[in-house]
Amino acid sequence: RALDAARRAEKPVIFMKVGRSEVGAEAAASHTASLAGSDAVYDGLFEQFGVLRVDSTDQMIDAAYAASRGQFPTGKKLGIVTISGGVGVQMADAAETYEMDVPPMPDEAQKQLKEILPFAAARNPVDITAQAFNDISLIGKNMQIMMDVGGYDIIVAFFTMVASSRYIADGLIATLEETKRNNPDNPVLLSLIGPQETVELYEKSGYAVFEDPTRMVAAASALCGFGMFFSRGEERAAPAKPVAATDLPMGPVSEPTAMAVLASWGVPFVRHQLATSRTEAIEAARAFGGKTVLKIASPQIAHKTEVGGVIVGVEGDEAVGDAFDTLMQRVEHAAPSATLEGVMVAEMAPSGVEVVVGVQRDPTFGPVVMVGLGGVLVEVLKDVAFRVAPFGEDEALRM
Repeated sequence: RALDAARRAEKPVIFMKVGRSEVGAEAAASHTASLAGSDAVYDGLFEQFGVLRVDSTDQMIDAAYAASRGQFPTGKKLGIVTISGGVGVQMADAAETYEMDVPPMPDEAQKQLKEILPFAAARNPVDITAQAFNDISLIGKNMQIMMDVGGYDIIVAFFTMVASSRYIADGLIATLEETKRNNPDNPVLLSLIGPQETVELYEKSGYAVFEDPTRMVAAASALCGFGMFFSRGEERAAPAKPVAATDLPMGPVSEPTAMAVLASWGVPFVRHQLATSRTEAIEAARAFGGKTVLKIASPQIAHKTEVGGVIVGVEGDEAVGDAFDTLMQRVEHAAPSATLEGVMVAEMAPSGVEVVVGVQRDPTFGPVVMVGLGGVLVEVLKDVAFRVAPFGEDEALRM
């Protein structure tokens, strides 16, 4: 409730949660439980409510310091201005780490920059070199072009100790002020080193100042993340609960039983039928036509492929019957204590993307939904997203 109130008030929330590891966590049998450690659920919650998660006190203070100026870009296109080519590359590397885009300047913008600063490297990062301080006004014009023509959402500028000189600071602040007036919604963050009184001159003019350029990039990423979250607007409400939904059965269930429950909630499935004999399997496959899939049905066998319990692409009466017999024999040998309900015969699904969807009851947050890349490598790749229920279609699509 607190995070939702902060979201509605467009108040940034920065969170440092310890305990990323799951040491001592009990292994669980299902995909959902084995993937959904409490830390992953926290990450999903933070994503859902636009919370910035940080790993250190420094990151927390940097983000809060930058956010205190109240400017939150609604995109993540980063423009980099530097007087050092090497530091420009360093900031570009940091931008990738913090998932910022560093697109090159448009050709027209590069041409304009070259006209006012012939010695600049105009692509992005834009290396103006320390020679730009011979005419301070050129720096402001440079940034103006980057915002107007380049379309960058936020600019980070590395000026090191040069900008801390009182001979330069007043003029640089004046030229930056003109840029800020023309682009009030596009923040500029500065990296410079100097006496506290000089740094405060820039801060009083509205600029966040960082000694370390990579920490400046991380702060810029935080601002953009907040702005993009705040710009989403009102979310579509969660769908209504189906009237005819059935209660969940107790204990483990077989796939046909689980499908019946899910179908009552509106989840569609390919046509399927449980067969308890070779004859029933052949009749079911005839009704579907074309290629079919045969899968063992048992509450105790969650991972069918591990016992050879799935045969795909089966076609023809004899092939279907033989597949039924093979599955029963395999399971009798691999899992003799399992309760067998029979073999599920289903029509062959068309090719597409395999997706895993799951729900678990988290001890802290209650029902949590997981969605991600499915298939036999689901627990290896762990390409999944979590959200705390309930949520609407917009959040589902983002997952």
